[in-house]
Amino acid sequence: MGQATGRGIVQRIGLEGNDAEAIAKLFNAFFKEANWESEGGVTVEDSKVALRAGYVCPIMVSAMSLKLPWDWLDQNFAWPMMKGVASAVNPSIEFKVGKTRYKGDPICEHFVVMK
Repeated sequence: MGQATGRGIVQRIGLEGNDAEAIAKLFNAFFKEANWESEGGVTVEDSKVALRAGYVCPIMVSAMSLKLPWDWLDQNFAWPMMKGVASAVNPSIEFKVGKTRYKGDPICEHFVVMK
């Protein structure tokens, strides 16, 4: 699902390239299309893209609404989805999780690392 979503966005916005800047543009478009403002933003730091959010995210709301464990929904849906979106631009990426709100961190922090 993530790769299909990513490919669709790439086509809609005419995205070219497969570097960190291209992936950052992709995620900015992904969040904009989902009406999901990334409070912490999408930034490029060296050869990685950092995604940070410190607000109530749609995954948290979904977990609460569906009475699912938030960590389960992150690990089994959100993170693979985000990795899939990024891999539509560059299949040679690694998705890393830094901080997570479900563990009590003040923000969620994810990284797309270029290999």
